[in-house]
Amino acid sequence: MDRLPAATSLATALLALERSHATGVLHVRGVPGEARLAIIDGTPRALEGAVAQGGSLGDRLARSGGLDVRAHAEALQAGPPPGPVGRWLVESGSARPEAVAHALREQLRERVRALFRWDSVEYRFAAGAPDVGVPVVPDAVRAADLVLSAMRDALAQEPLLGLRRFLGDGLLVLTPLGEALLEHAALWPDEAAMVPTLRAGAAVDALLSIARGSPRALRLLAALRYLRAAASPGATSDTYTLLLRKTRELRRAADAGTLLELDEHADGAAARRSLRRFAGALHPDRFGPEVPTALRNASSEVVGALARAAERIARSA
Repeated sequence: MDRLPAATSLATALLALERSHATGVLHVRGVPGEARLAIIDGTPRALEGAVAQGGSLGDRLARSGGLDVRAHAEALQAGPPPGPVGRWLVESGSARPEAVAHALREQLRERVRALFRWDSVEYRFAAGAPDVGVPVVPDAVRAADLVLSAMRDALAQEPLLGLRRFLGDGLLVLTPLGEALLEHAALWPDEAAMVPTLRAGAAVDALLSIARGSPRALRLLAALRYLRAAASPGATSDTYTLLLRKTRELRRAADAGTLLELDEHADGAAARRSLRRFAGALHPDRFGPEVPTALRNASSEVVGALARAAERIARSA
């Protein structure tokens, strides 16, 4: 995961520029070189620098079936393109405008994603004219889509076990940044299935269960966690760890003594003391009104189960 900090930093910069609708040039420096990314109204429109092209525009159109090979060959016989290749392809009848526009967008997406594979990235944004010396893509390429795609690429080769360890066993909830990131994102069905529950807040295991253990969903959660688009809710980590443990014990139908962490000889007084201790830490009021509804519901369920457990021990003592 050596490159992930650099990828996360660049993703954060692009998302910030999109939210502020900035216009200018994002200067990126890293290994293997430098690049300049034209930003118009917060969206990337052109990239110049030490990034592989991923094939020429003509090659890309040929692979997609959008190039008239005969017209292209005839145009080349008259000489090389006198200006921007995309405009020349349209004017020569080699490709339709919409096919060129689509190919340009895909080429820009691929080149921006390549930036996320750089090491030791530093960046600087200069507001003003978005001129980087190459023609801009006419249509907006949303930074949020680029970021999600690039983070998927960055995590694609990471071992799933390592990503699962990174996520931990705590609770995650979508942050305001996450809401903005996923608002119009193109998600796979297994990814999209988690979003309503993630918006309310849930344990990592519960989210992955909703996605049926999908590796793709696991990588999306890891990407959101790296970007701070999903984070632990605001209470102390110890409190949430305790709530998670008690929730799991309930799901496993633990007995009253296990729930209250008492030995088999405990009496009613000991059960009531244990109940007061746990209720003081896990009562819904302990979490505050800003905590997601799902967490408050889990808290209510656990405290209710603890109260019933204390009552059972008191009756049997």
